[in-house]
Amino acid sequence: QQALLNQKLRLVFYWDLPLEHPAFHAIQMLSLRGVMDGFPDRTVRPDAPLTRAQMASILTRAYRLWPSVSDWHFQDVPPAHWAFQAVETLHDQGILTALGIPARWPEAGGYAPNKHWGFDKPSERRTFTPDQPVHWGEFLSALRAAMPSVPVS
Repeated sequence: QQALLNQKLRLVFYWDLPLEHPAFHAIQMLSLRGVMDGFPDRTVRPDAPLTRAQMASILTRAYRLWPSVSDWHFQDVPPAHWAFQAVETLHDQGILTALGIPARWPEAGGYAPNKHWGFDKPSERRTFTPDQPVHWGEFLSALRAAMPSVPVS
């Protein structure tokens, strides 16, 4: 695959990713590894800002983080949102602390069924702003925070 990409051959097709694009090689490799899959219309929007939701998806896939959904923590990322599982996984693992959103489990202590009973606690939900662009500093902080979660093999 690497040799083919070095020859500027497309291994994954996106309508808006020309061979000359500076991110062509990186996007192709991330797509081949299942880290990115673009949009349903076969675009990848390489020049658009990366959103918080996209970052969550990329980090959970890149590091193969075990899915974790302990609750519905964000009012703007409901269970039907495409990035719900990725956002909740980063939250539960404390990785969103890099964006100034600390996990709630350390302050709550261990699981108590009467206290932590599930998805219906609207007064406690925060906002995540999934469509907000991620700044490089935030992305690098989240990347660093995700790294210790990765088992060494």
